Amino acid sequence: MESEFGRSVLVFVRLICLGFVLVAFFLPAGCKVKSAGRVEGTSQLKSAEASDSGSSYERALRAAEEAKARIELDDKPWPDRYHLALGRVELKGDGQKSRLKVRVGYSGDGWATEKWLTLLSPDKPDPIKLYLFWDGLSMYYPPGVKWSANADDPDYAEEREFLEKIKYAYGYISEEDILARADDPNFAIHLWGKDNGRIQEGRITIRKYKGRPKYFSKAKPRLEEGPMIYTSYRSGVAAYDSEADEYFLIFYPDSGWFSPSVFAKVDSWLMIGTWLGDLVAVDVQDYYLKRFESSKEVIGKIEVTDSKIIVDDGRYELERPILRTGEKIRNYRFIVTSLK
Repeated sequence: MESEFGRSVLVFVRLICLGFVLVAFFLPAGCKVKSAGRVEGTSQLKSAEASDSGSSYERALRAAEEAKARIELDDKPWPDRYHLALGRVELKGDGQKSRLKVRVGYSGDGWATEKWLTLLSPDKPDPIKLYLFWDGLSMYYPPGVKWSANADDPDYAEEREFLEKIKYAYGYISEEDILARADDPNFAIHLWGKDNGRIQEGRITIRKYKGRPKYFSKAKPRLEEGPMIYTSYRSGVAAYDSEADEYFLIFYPDSGWFSPSVFAKVDSWLMIGTWLGDLVAVDVQDYYLKRFESSKEVIGKIEVTDSKIIVDDGRYELERPILRTGEKIRNYRFIVTSLK
């Protein structure tokens, strides 16, 4: 009896071990849930690469700040508000100082979109220039970098090395370092575009961030439902859960000109009308998005009846309920900004 009991226990233990092996074999490594709408598997190798990328960025940023501290800034006032830096810096330890200018350009809504770093050494006929473009609002394009033609000249190697170093102190970050900071709300818009920009219809990825959003608008459009608040966020739409004290981007348009103009709730769908006529619906229960044909005119009103969704007093109508017709990918056209 004892021998049979022992054999039974041994068989049972072997079955349990086999079960663990099968689970380990079939379960995606590092599988994590970003949201109720999507599950993403990430390998341990990718996590390690992201960590290394992040630490390299921190080192580059510290080195940039140290180099920036060497700049002897001119006394203010400077010529205009577009100058971020105006001064001189010694590059070669020979007492000669190169002239540095850092200028910034602003978009129509006040965000810094581009920077020009110019360095002229007394022994060089021309300045070396570095142009940076990125404002944190681009869903598709990574930070842009363009050098003047003389940057490849060996005679300008020291000047280029200095500008390469300090660019991090003036907002530069690589695409790789952005992707390594998936939990950083400063890159929420860019990551929304990476995750969801091509979706015409289908489930979107939601990345949640702790706290109240920094750019949470108190102006219209705004919709409150229980603990949830939906409002405009840097030309997109953010949802804030006051109970959980966390927020996420629920929609972002291809361009800031398509910022939200009106909201309405239809069953579990959040309807979003925009200033250039786009109409978008997002199911806030499972984060399913559906884009409708653009009307090319501002949407000012969305009325909901028992059977219809009426846009601007009948300009066009949609039947209720909103139907899901299957996941679709859309074609979109980038608006390319020249690197001048």
